[in-house]
Amino acid sequence: MKILMLGATGQIGRALTEALSRTEHEVTVMVRNVGDVAFPNTVRVIQHATFSADAFRAAMQGVDLVIYGIGLPEQFTFDPKVFERINCSLLATFLGELRKSSIRDLIYVSTYEVFEDIDGRIEETHAIADESHMTPYFQSMVRAYRSVVEFAHTAGIRLTTIHPAAVFGGLNTGEGITQFLENLCSRKWYKVPFITKTRFPVVHVDSLSDAIIKSIGKPGAYIVSDQMTSLAEIAQTTRDCVQSYIPGTMPLSITKLSVGVLEAAAKMIRVKPFASTVQLDYLTKGWEPIPNKAIRQLCWNPLPLSEGINRYLSTRHSGQAGGVPIHIIARMQFLTAAGLLIYWPLFFIVGLAPDVPPFGYYVFQHSFVVPDVILGLGCIRAASWLLSKDRNKRNLGRSLSLACSSALLFLGMLDVSFNVINGFYSLLPLDTIVESVVNVWCIGFGAMSAVACAAPVEGRESMDISLFRSHSQPAYR
Repeated sequence: MKILMLGATGQIGRALTEALSRTEHEVTVMVRNVGDVAFPNTVRVIQHATFSADAFRAAMQGVDLVIYGIGLPEQFTFDPKVFERINCSLLATFLGELRKSSIRDLIYVSTYEVFEDIDGRIEETHAIADESHMTPYFQSMVRAYRSVVEFAHTAGIRLTTIHPAAVFGGLNTGEGITQFLENLCSRKWYKVPFITKTRFPVVHVDSLSDAIIKSIGKPGAYIVSDQMTSLAEIAQTTRDCVQSYIPGTMPLSITKLSVGVLEAAAKMIRVKPFASTVQLDYLTKGWEPIPNKAIRQLCWNPLPLSEGINRYLSTRHSGQAGGVPIHIIARMQFLTAAGLLIYWPLFFIVGLAPDVPPFGYYVFQHSFVVPDVILGLGCIRAASWLLSKDRNKRNLGRSLSLACSSALLFLGMLDVSFNVINGFYSLLPLDTIVESVVNVWCIGFGAMSAVACAAPVEGRESMDISLFRSHSQPAYR
């Protein structure tokens, strides 16, 4: 099936595109700007500066199914009208072009709160909510969902709507649960100095992607929620997996007052607050979305919170190595390789040896030529893999980098041992400085790279890829 993904640079869209690329579907994404997002090689990317009617029309040529995931990740903004422009007006433009096309299948990503709650429970069979008392964000989401349902009915579209709980994991595109986890792991206590009693639903982005893929060819509305949880449970579960802090607990009344003051002050000085009243309302109202339909009809299995947090931690380490961005490690490897490969031509041609070298100096130095050349080539290969867009190559880069860092440490310590024993550091200042810089670089960067590459391997997943492939051909096809 040929699938067009709209909203592919967002938290949900990025993870879903990655998951779809591992199926037999042909995937195309339309984005305004690719930026730093590295899409899989099998994904076709179309760029348009604006999502206009013409852009939608061109992107939908030859497509069987559209997945619409365009939307704002945040619920607080200084300009509430932006919700109407993005969630409703842009959607209307898309639906207008969809009506003119030959496409008859649409998956629309919404939110579970477009349904009325009954005794604190929300199910797909409930009526569409009355948005009059809601915030601008949820008002736009309800109106957008209503317009999609009415459009599908009049246009003869086979519509699948996905209604996720609070999404975490993957790209951190908003001040949500993923940011809360990041603050805990980074020990940024000043951003979350306290929490209060909460109860809300969450779903990991991988789990949500799995449900969306399994919904292909199965029209209907599906609520997707892994479980109900709390900020305290998330903090404790994270603490069980990694060294992080647990914020203090504050009564809800004081929390509401504090958040209200922060939000009022933020609006005056035009600086985004750490937390907003709409976020606090979501975390504390306790509505429970029931995912039984997705479990029963899609054979979808919710992901335990501990597994979701482990996946977040794995992904978090994949972008940073021992606290250092992985691309910095790669560039330092290129620099190390250049130094190793340039040094020896200079040593033999220009002459970098001291005027009065210690006993055995040349024999010792000549024994380094072959190991240094091999190490330099290894660093080049490792760095190129680390900078690759292919996940498997990046993982190979980590393994090779670990071997190279071990070699750097060994050769560096061997050099230091020889220099100390033979008093090389007591020679002329220039010789001492050059030798000291080389030794410090080998040992320092070797240790840094070793710590970096000992981080969890990128993309550690327990989700069986065969689950995606088993649903690669929709039933109606």
